[in-house]
Amino acid sequence: MPGPTWIRVTIATAAFVALVSTWLNTGTWDVQSARLAISTSSTVTILLLAYDRLIWRWPLIRGLTPRPVLYGTWKAELRTSFAPRANEIVECYLTIRQTYSSIQVDMVFEHSRSFSLSAALAEQDGRVQLSYTYRSQGDALHQDGNPPSRGAAVLIIAREPSLHLEGDYWMERGTKGTIRTLGHNPTLLESFTAARGARFS
Repeated sequence: MPGPTWIRVTIATAAFVALVSTWLNTGTWDVQSARLAISTSSTVTILLLAYDRLIWRWPLIRGLTPRPVLYGTWKAELRTSFAPRANEIVECYLTIRQTYSSIQVDMVFEHSRSFSLSAALAEQDGRVQLSYTYRSQGDALHQDGNPPSRGAAVLIIAREPSLHLEGDYWMERGTKGTIRTLGHNPTLLESFTAARGARFS
């Protein structure tokens, strides 16, 4: 979605076009038309921003688009080929910030976290999938044997029996694994402690 600079340029351009148009037609500068253009373009821009940030997620509106609402925190389990934890089911949480036009995916573990570098929703073969690249690093006391690394993940978004995500991930250092969500909370929970103590449905 366009940023603040684009919005200001759009509104200023609408006012300028209104002024020039009235001058070409009447030979006078019609400030009132410019004000009307500013008011109209501002209203349209605000509505577009509101739709992008919030309105598209409303229950009565979301049925108009196939884009799934993933915003919030997802409880998940991860299985990994990373040797020290290869036989474990690793507890983790996906925090997804989402507007209609953008998406960001962070993952929180007990002693590490990852931040998405890029992310996108796409439909392929009738299925919607979430693909993203990320950078992962351990906290200050748990970096030995777990250096910062980049990776990528592709998660299929399934709607039955309820909305959930599952798929694979890869790390540039050679490890790989699977991710599967177990529940959702509509709040953005930023820490492992907060997420662990929250309710998921």
